[in-house]
Amino acid sequence: MKYVLYLFFIVSAWATAQQPEVSTKVDRDLIKIGEEVVLEIGITAQKSDLVIFPEQPAYGALEVLESYPVDSVIADDKFQLFKKYGVTQWDSGDYWIPQLKVLINDDKQVLTDSLLVSVREVEVDTTKQKMFPIKDTLNIETVTRTDWSWLWWLLLLLPIGAIIYLLSRKREKKSYEDTLAPYEWAIYRLKQLENNNWLENRDWKSYYSEITYIIRRYIDSKVYGRTMESTTQQLLTELKVVMNEKGMHITQNSENRLESLLQKADLIKFAGASSDSISAKEDRGYAHDIIYNIHQVLPPPSEEELMLSAEYQRKQARKKALKKGLLVSAISLLVICSGIGIWTYLSGWDNVKDSVFGNKLRSYNEQEWYTAEYGLPSIQLDTPEILVRQSTLNSEEESTATEINEQVFEWKDDKDLAGVYVKTYQIPASATQGKQEINPQEFIDIFLKQLEETGASNILNFDSEITTNNIKGISITGSFEREGNKYDYETRFYATGPGVVECMVYNIMDDEELEERQYGQQLKERVIESLTIPSSIQQSNNKDK
Repeated sequence: MKYVLYLFFIVSAWATAQQPEVSTKVDRDLIKIGEEVVLEIGITAQKSDLVIFPEQPAYGALEVLESYPVDSVIADDKFQLFKKYGVTQWDSGDYWIPQLKVLINDDKQVLTDSLLVSVREVEVDTTKQKMFPIKDTLNIETVTRTDWSWLWWLLLLLPIGAIIYLLSRKREKKSYEDTLAPYEWAIYRLKQLENNNWLENRDWKSYYSEITYIIRRYIDSKVYGRTMESTTQQLLTELKVVMNEKGMHITQNSENRLESLLQKADLIKFAGASSDSISAKEDRGYAHDIIYNIHQVLPPPSEEELMLSAEYQRKQARKKALKKGLLVSAISLLVICSGIGIWTYLSGWDNVKDSVFGNKLRSYNEQEWYTAEYGLPSIQLDTPEILVRQSTLNSEEESTATEINEQVFEWKDDKDLAGVYVKTYQIPASATQGKQEINPQEFIDIFLKQLEETGASNILNFDSEITTNNIKGISITGSFEREGNKYDYETRFYATGPGVVECMVYNIMDDEELEERQYGQQLKERVIESLTIPSSIQQSNNKDK
């Protein structure tokens, strides 16, 4: 481990020597409103380095008027690059040009110094300054946007109207007669003749038309299938043939009465003949006897007919159940769609989607967080879940030999949507050869190597110096890919006496356009903002305790 530390010190010295030199200056620090200040950034770099200067519409409160081309000077084996910007401010006051980031080879960044520029008001001499009259006001046509909110109400009202229609429409109900078998139906219709007023009104045509209709329909359904369209003579002739084929033999009296009744009905219906109430009642009784006689001599249904009848009944039952099920499903679907439509209109589609399908990153941000300290030197964080101590890579014998106290704590989402990683090193003075502080820069390469070992690839990183609780450190930000997903991350290193604290927070890249829905970025920023490093004195006190 000592050799590793020596290697760290050598790499640190080499990195310091290779650190690009950057200078920042302005041509003047006091201007009048609207005057141009020339900001110049100079940087010394290797010939092979790719240097990218910042390009922004404004630097702090100062507006960029013009970005001038880059000038370069070659000195020995290095380049000296100079970039100028023309900036100004349109209001009086004192304004700072903030630190600007200059990128080198897409993996390094250096910060410029911040500069103060004072802006003063312009004195106007009205005796020399040409004055102009105030311009007339302009009438600007008000443009109103079309309100499409009625489409939402239409979307909600359509399914509701469909439900009301399905529930309120009149259904076709089967009458009592439709549920009767042919014989029961014929007897029922003959009895109904007693309840009408045809006999009282001497409406013989309607009365005998009903009798012949009942007889013909019964014979049509049970014996001869062309009864309804046959003439009386055709019916009598074909009926005898069919009944002989089926082995049906009614009495001669029934045959004579059937022939007499049909012929009498034809005379009344077509020739205008008449009758009387007594004969009409007797004819109704004859019709009953004829139907009963035919019913008695009907052959029993064959097994095949019974099977077909049962199968038909089952099909009808299945069809009825399917129709009912489809109606219930349609109504349920309309109710669900209406509910979702109302919910979406009131809460918004994003909230509905998160509630139905879930959003782990959002739930982490909205749940109660925990505050805890980890490791020695200690670091305090707010996290969605308490970090769990992990076993270190060093064995117990190696840790004892090197006298380095290394502690690791970690939490990550089950689906690796986000995670927090904390690692602390406590190195005794004997291992540092009297150095008071460990340079965190020495641990960056180890961090990147560890990140690659977790399966990360296409790692991009930008480092910058930071200060937290008066403790200097290094921040590494960037992105990496792992198992087909792309992640943002930020890692911070702090040196606190003879120790180093490392904290990494990462999240899967948000694909949300709205900034308020970038829950992964919010989680990372919230953890980083809560990061607290106790002072070196507090760390020492904690160690003594």
